[in-house]
Amino acid sequence: MVVARAEVPVIVHRPLDTSKRVALPRPVMVGVPGDDMSEPVVAFAFEEAALRGAKLMAVHAWSLPADASPEYLDPCGYDAARARAQAERTLTWALERWSEKYPEVRVHLAARHSLDVPVALTAASRSAQLAVVGGHCHPGVLRPSVGSTAQVLLRRAGCPVAVVPIGRTVGPIRT
Repeated sequence: MVVARAEVPVIVHRPLDTSKRVALPRPVMVGVPGDDMSEPVVAFAFEEAALRGAKLMAVHAWSLPADASPEYLDPCGYDAARARAQAERTLTWALERWSEKYPEVRVHLAARHSLDVPVALTAASRSAQLAVVGGHCHPGVLRPSVGSTAQVLLRRAGCPVAVVPIGRTVGPIRT
């Protein structure tokens, strides 16, 4: 698979989902992971949004907090308000630097609880013009693959999908 071997961002054409009315221009959607690997993904998404004159819809979907420690548990077993606040902090932190660099790009934050993160991002892609996600690149590996979220979006997104290699510095992204 070309996407899995690529050391630079790859955009795969998917047809736009036109089943619902969406304000134009459609936003660029970025799936923001909850780890340190989000930097090249977010940078690519901001640059694309700026080039297209579109707003950026930043989505962070989670099923449990990244640090699912006892502090997130209430007597019923889960403190949803605390988990949502953590997800919103994750989004804010990942976008802060790039919002300053691209002040012309309006940003919409969407923290979504979901038991299936790829499904949540696929749903969000239905109103976007481009979905940007991270994917691990494996140059030289005999059977390369990308992460499950990228795989699902490549098959089911409602718009073209950009897969940005994570875990290494990628292509010409200006910082």
